[in-house]
Amino acid sequence: MIIKSSEGANPFLGSAIESKKRSESTLKRADLYSRGWTAGLIKKHLCVAKVEHRHLAPYRYSDVFHYRLSDVEQAAALPEVRAKLTANLFRRANTTPETKAKRSASAKAAVATKHAETLIYASECPITVQVVPEDELREWARITYLGNYQGHREYPGFNDRTAVNCIRHRFTNYARQLSYLEGRVATDKAYFVLKRRILDEIAKHYPHYAAECREQAFNLELDQRRQAAYAAAEAGAAREKSSS
Repeated sequence: MIIKSSEGANPFLGSAIESKKRSESTLKRADLYSRGWTAGLIKKHLCVAKVEHRHLAPYRYSDVFHYRLSDVEQAAALPEVRAKLTANLFRRANTTPETKAKRSASAKAAVATKHAETLIYASECPITVQVVPEDELREWARITYLGNYQGHREYPGFNDRTAVNCIRHRFTNYARQLSYLEGRVATDKAYFVLKRRILDEIAKHYPHYAAECREQAFNLELDQRRQAAYAAAEAGAAREKSSS
């Protein structure tokens, strides 16, 4: 049973409780963490009200989860949840700087390990390319819009670019490997590694499209450089904001 607490009675809601439109207000995960919530508590006691998808670059995105303030208040009023929130806040308040630094270093090491594992997989995973006759390739490109879309866009006609795109999406295991990588640490970097390998393999199996594969690989490298510059600018802005 969920117990509703009266306004102002819950110390874990902070200033957000003063909102006039309580039923329409939401909290993000960062707000919940600052109030003693953990990932486990959130998963067990709260339902996501809204997911905001932020697309930053190819296979670089961020999902922002929003939770209704009313739901948070009700869950935080449960005795078992309130006790855990209190314990979490007390533990965080009494954590020494040395312990915080140790935990931060451990978390960064774990991320670095996952980062390396993702890139290794993208660099070494098996790539398969199916060779099909030209007329069959043309037909697949026509009926599936380059092998990727389902005909909801105007077909631009068959050329070297559309041919390579169709081969990549329909006659290689590119989509399957990309699906495996999606959501992992460093997916955005692994995307470039995997796609470059796919283009190299297509050039080997379809030598008459090798020039187009080289051109797409060149454009891919330009995209990668732009993304790296964007990420560096983001990191610089974050550092400047934290130091101010």
